[in-house]
Amino acid sequence: MSATGHQDGVSARSTPQTTATQPVPNRPPIVQATPPVSNPPPNTQPTPPARPVVTPEQFAEIQKKRSQDIKELDTLGGKILELLGQMTTQDAMSLVADLALLKSNHEPYSPAPAEYQRLQEQFVPLQSRFSPPGALISIAPLNLSSAQEIQGLRKANEAIFCCAIFAGGLGQRVLDQSFLETFVPFGGSYRRCKRISG
Repeated sequence: MSATGHQDGVSARSTPQTTATQPVPNRPPIVQATPPVSNPPPNTQPTPPARPVVTPEQFAEIQKKRSQDIKELDTLGGKILELLGQMTTQDAMSLVADLALLKSNHEPYSPAPAEYQRLQEQFVPLQSRFSPPGALISIAPLNLSSAQEIQGLRKANEAIFCCAIFAGGLGQRVLDQSFLETFVPFGGSYRRCKRISG
């Protein structure tokens, strides 16, 4: 074996072949995403205002004022029904046109429309305390214990109904649906009105 070959063999045995390893880069730690905690939505409902406390004295005063209003409605309703009953057919049928003449500062042929307008100016503000415009008075929700007051509001409804026939104010459907309730209520009897003269 030659010296060169010996050296080559020793060199081959003493220098083992190694595989170079690449350095592993530092990886960031894996962090699991935490789902966001959803807070319940705040209560968006408005807080209802506190009801005012009514003293017994105030309640008695309210009841007294309501009774006075009903009594006035009863009186005015009776006057309106009486006036409509005394009108001639021509006056009743031309009531809307005559009221328009009064608004334009012209006097109609008959004095009845002026009297009708005067009564309505007193009646309507009182009626609005019990029902909105274009509606009859709902008596049941008022929980009235006085039969006289119930009859008073019933007469007021009859006046509203009859005025609507000749001067408007209520729709035809309202007139159709509320006829019996107005003139022949449950447990009541039919009230005869004066006939319109010819």
